[in-house]
Amino acid sequence: MVLAVAALPSLALPVEVHGATNYKTAYSVFLGVVDFREADHSANVSITLTAQLPMISGPPGGFSLLVQAPGGGQGFAEANSSCIDVACTEGFWNFHLYARFTASGVTDFYPYDAWKLNITLTSLVLNEANTTNTDIGARSYVPGWGLIAGPATHIVNTGWGVITVPMTLQRASWSTTPIRYVPIFLFLVLGLTALIPADDLASKTTVVTSVIFFIAASIFSLGPSLPPRFYGPSFAETVFFYLLMLAAVYLGESILENRAIGQVKKAGKIHVLIQFALQVTVLGLAINWILTYTGSFISLASSAYPWSAPDLLETRYLPIVSVALGTLMNIGLRLAKDHL
Repeated sequence: MVLAVAALPSLALPVEVHGATNYKTAYSVFLGVVDFREADHSANVSITLTAQLPMISGPPGGFSLLVQAPGGGQGFAEANSSCIDVACTEGFWNFHLYARFTASGVTDFYPYDAWKLNITLTSLVLNEANTTNTDIGARSYVPGWGLIAGPATHIVNTGWGVITVPMTLQRASWSTTPIRYVPIFLFLVLGLTALIPADDLASKTTVVTSVIFFIAASIFSLGPSLPPRFYGPSFAETVFFYLLMLAAVYLGESILENRAIGQVKKAGKIHVLIQFALQVTVLGLAINWILTYTGSFISLASSAYPWSAPDLLETRYLPIVSVALGTLMNIGLRLAKDHL
């Protein structure tokens, strides 16, 4: 969404702006997100614009600032300055207003969902704005949300100055840490079950069953607190669903491994090869599922919402390392035992 800010000169007695002098021209723009409603994805933004321009003496005058936003919301402000003394060399215009508008994004990426706000200021007052004389500031005052402001761009067209500030409203990391890191530890627990001997079926199934109950409880507690989704289950729900299926696979593998090794344990080292084959097969399935669900959400983000996507380190590589750790350690310990 683009927030169009149009500043039009007042019809009555405009101030004459003199841009050819040696006096300083400076602009200051500050954007503050005051509140954000997840129900309709609308944000209330405080906009402050200060312009300092060289000017010559003249009658009082001013500029008006009109704010309009696609999806609803508007604001209006006026700023006046005068210079009736020939010694006066600088004029100041100060605008301040609030505007509410709808941001672009979806909650399907929760807890990595983010919302895009592109704010554009257009004014005759800004006709000399550039990267060296314009100060841009942005801040989020909404608890649990942080604001990232990209570099501002400046376009001059037939005397009108245009400043565009791209901003991304993101969930604060501290507010989503449990949801982001609990699945990684669950992947680790499932992976470490490979270290439990196959003939100790009771211990192995107890650990996996406990993980299954914990995942199920997490899914039921997570659902009611999530914001509405557009496409379907959120990323957090999808991770827990795949974890639940993977835990069931590990439970079945434990039973199959116990029975298979019990039948061939007297036939030399073939039972070790069977054990490793089962564990590597399950590990391969786990890695494939991790790549599948992260890939589907990343594909959606790259095509429509490039500013909002799961973090690959947290959602792909750390889970793969965690779930692979037990199997790799088991194989390594067995090889060390055989060669020592």
